[in-house]
Formats: sequence, structure tokens, C-alpha cells
Amino acid sequence: MTVIKDRLALIKIYLKVLHELRKKVKDIDYLTKDFIIRGAVERYLHLTIEALIDIGFRICSLIGLEKTREISRYSSYTSFKSSPKF
Repeated sequence: MTVIKDRLALIKIYLKVLHELRKKVKDIDYLTKDFIIRGAVERYLHLTIEALIDIGFRICSLIGLEKTREISRYSSYTSFKSSPKF
């Protein structure tokens, strides 16, 4: 259960950061123009989703289900495919 608790604690932190970032974003146009804020939002969303996937995998492990290759392939994806052009 420690994995689940750890990931829930991380999710709580990530959501606090996202709420703070939300205060800086005035509208969707601002988000699309400011690559630093946009990158931060994308990264913290990514980390939150990754933590949720880890929790799901842990639950599957606890109840004896095996993760599929297809799902595990996406959970280890941590690099960006393209960079923003300035």
C-alpha cells in the first residue's frame, strides 16, 4: 500500500501546483502563447496521470492481474516527441 500512498501524496502536490498555475493563466490564448507556463502545465498533468497509472498498476498487482505490454509501453513514456519552436 505504500506505493499507493506515495503516489497519492505526489498527486496532491501536483494538483496544488496546477491550481497555482491556473491563477496565472488568464485565458486559453495566454496558455498557448506562454511556452513556459504551458510546459509547466503539461508536465504536471503528465506527472499526475503517470502517478494515477502507477496506482492502477499497483492495484492490478495486488489483486493478481498482469499488466499488458500495450499499457506498460505507455506508462514508461517520459520524453517529448517535439519541442516548441521559438
